[in-house]
Amino acid sequence: MTIKLEDAVAVVQKEICDLRAKYESVAKTEEQDPIMVEGETSTGYYCQLMADPKDVAKILLEYDYPVWRVLDEDAPRAMWEDLGRELGLEHVCSVDL
Repeated sequence: MTIKLEDAVAVVQKEICDLRAKYESVAKTEEQDPIMVEGETSTGYYCQLMADPKDVAKILLEYDYPVWRVLDEDAPRAMWEDLGRELGLEHVCSVDL
């Protein structure tokens, strides 16, 4: 079975739109359960912390993270650095959103 390029593109675009809509909803919703963030402190210790999903979602949207995630590509380093600054970590390596 052969899939047309237009069909494949439509599937990918739908996934990106759906994920973007999810993050936009999270970014606008108050009083949510915290999410897990993993990273490293300025002294080099690995840590897990709980963060407000609204704050994390806003940063992910600034860097158009839904595109990177759906395409299974590395997100921009600046996005992880902004998350680290927001959350008080030297490095952030993952978010559970």
